[in-house]
Amino acid sequence: MCLALAGLACTSCKDNIPAAENLPQQAIDFTYVCTDANYRLDYYVGSVLKFYPVVPITEGTVTWNFGDGSPVETGDTVYHKFTVAGNYKVSATLGATKTKTHVLFISDIKPIITVTPNEATMEDGLVLVKKTFVALDVELPNPSRLPAVYNWTFPAGTTDEEGNEVSSFVQNYAYNAAGEWKPDKDLSQVKFSRVGSQTASLTVYLDGRKLETVKKNVQVAMNIPAPTLYYAVAGGNLMAMKIFPAAADSGIVIDPFDLGVGAGDHPFTLLFHDNQIYHFDAGKQFYYCNDVDSVMGDGKIQVVAKDGSSVEIMYSNVGHFAFYDPFYGCIDGDFLYFSDRNTGVRKMSVKARNATLYTGDCSYFFQNNYLGYYGVNIAFGAITAGFQKIYRKNPNPGEENGVWYCSKTYNGVGIFRFVDKDILEKPTTGDPSLVPASGSMVMDIASAAPKSFCYDPNTDMFYFTAYGSTGGFFAGSLSEIEAIPAADSKALTPYLKKFDNGETASAITDNGKGEGSSGEFIGVTELALEPSTGDVYFCFRSGMPSVPSGVIRYNKAEDKLQHLIPGVKAYGCCLNPEPTKLY
Repeated sequence: MCLALAGLACTSCKDNIPAAENLPQQAIDFTYVCTDANYRLDYYVGSVLKFYPVVPITEGTVTWNFGDGSPVETGDTVYHKFTVAGNYKVSATLGATKTKTHVLFISDIKPIITVTPNEATMEDGLVLVKKTFVALDVELPNPSRLPAVYNWTFPAGTTDEEGNEVSSFVQNYAYNAAGEWKPDKDLSQVKFSRVGSQTASLTVYLDGRKLETVKKNVQVAMNIPAPTLYYAVAGGNLMAMKIFPAAADSGIVIDPFDLGVGAGDHPFTLLFHDNQIYHFDAGKQFYYCNDVDSVMGDGKIQVVAKDGSSVEIMYSNVGHFAFYDPFYGCIDGDFLYFSDRNTGVRKMSVKARNATLYTGDCSYFFQNNYLGYYGVNIAFGAITAGFQKIYRKNPNPGEENGVWYCSKTYNGVGIFRFVDKDILEKPTTGDPSLVPASGSMVMDIASAAPKSFCYDPNTDMFYFTAYGSTGGFFAGSLSEIEAIPAADSKALTPYLKKFDNGETASAITDNGKGEGSSGEFIGVTELALEPSTGDVYFCFRSGMPSVPSGVIRYNKAEDKLQHLIPGVKAYGCCLNPEPTKLY
C-alpha cells in the first residue's frame, strides 16, 4: 500500500514543460543623434547623423530608408548625411512587416553675424556716425569642414581702420593644418558715415554652393542730439528717422531706422507719449463692409517702446464689429481718445492694457448723435478722421481747458469744434439750438474734405490736409482760417502749400485707383509738428504722376513742401521732439 502511494506521488511530480511556440516579432522604434560635438542639437546639411534602435535588436535585420533617394542600408546602427535641406521620412524596417517612420527636418547652413562695437570709440553706449568702429564676426556651421568664400557688401560711406572706403570685401576661408578655420585676409573694423539702420550683407559660397544671403543691421546714432520722426510703412514695419536739417552741411546722410515691429494693415495713427509709440491699426476692413454678424473687426492699438524693443497690446477689436476698429485719435493728459469708423470717439487710460470694448476699460467719450451737430450738420454714419484737443495761448472765454476739433469726411464734411460741456447727456435727432456756440470751420461738402490737422500754439499756426477739387496741404493762422465762411473753400487758396515744381499734395480720389472710396480716401492720415522749427511732417499717398508718394516735410522757413523720403508708401507718423542721438 505504501509502495503504491509512493509510485503515485512520483508520477504527480513530473515537470509540465510547455511546447515551444513562435512569439510575435518584436516591434521596432529608433532614435537619432548628431555626431558633431559643436552642433549636437542641430541637424544641418552635411551633418553626420547616427541612427539606431531604441531597444537592441536580438533577432532579424534592420533595413533603413532615409527618404532622400539614397540606397537603403542595413544594420542595427547606421550613419547618414543629408545633402539638401528639407523634411525627410526616415523609416526602419525589421524583418518583413515591422516598420517605424520618423519625419526629420534638415536645416540648411546659414551664417550667423555678430556685431561687436569698439568700446573705446563709443559714446553713451551708442555706435556713433563717423566715429565708432565695429567688428563683424561670423559663425558658420560647417560639419563637413568644407572651404568657403565670404562675400561682404557694405552701405556707401563705410570705411576701414585706415580710412579707406569699403563697399565690398571678399574672404577665402579654409581649415589649416592645425585644424583652425582661417581666412586668407582679415576684415578689419569698419565705421559708418550714414545715420540709421546700416546693413551689412554677407553671401557665403560653401564649397561653391551659394547659401542664403544674410543681413545685419547696425543702428548708427547721430553725433549730436536731434528729434526723431516715426512712421508706419504700408506692408512693412514701423520706422524711425532723425530730423536734422543741417545734416547735408556736415556731410552726414540720414537713413531710416527699422524698429523691426510690423506696421499692421492700416496704421493710420501713431502717437508719441512717455517715450512710447501708441500704434493704431484699423485692420483690413477700414472701408464699408456689411458685418451682419459683428465679427469682422481686426484692429488694435499697440504700445511700442521707442526703440522697438517691446510691444504690448493696449486695445483689441479682433473678432468684433468691424466699425469699432481704432482709426484716429490723440492723447490728452492721462487719457487716450480714439475714433472708430463712424459712430464716435472712445476714451481710455493710457495705462490700460489688453482691453476690449467689453472689459470696461474704454467707453464712449461721445457718439455722433450726442453732439448738437447731429441732424443739423452731420448725419448718421458721419465718418470721423483727425481728432484732438487744441490749447491756445490766449483762449477765448469758456475755452481755457481746450477745444476739441473733430474732422468729418462723409455725411457732413468739415472740422467741428466743441468743448466738453457741449457733449449732450442724451442723443438728439436734430435741434439747431443744440449746435455748439463755437461752431464749425472749413465746411464744404463739395470740394474740400479735411482729413488730418495739427496746431502750433507758439505761433497760432494751423495745418491741415484735405482731399477733393481744392485738396492739398494748408498752413495758416488758426484765427484767420476760422474766420473763413464755412462754404467758401476758394478762400483757402492762399494757404495751400506747394512743392518746388508748383504741384500740390493732391491725393488719390478716384474710385479703384487708391484705397477706400468716398469719405475714406487715404492721402494723408496724420500730421506731426516739430515745435522748435514749426516744420510739419506727413506721409503722402500721391494721386499725381509728377509727384511721388513719400514722407513729406513742410519747411516753414521756406514755406514749401519737400520730399524727405520719396517713393515710400506710408500711413501715420508721430514725432519725439526731444533731441536725442538715437531714438
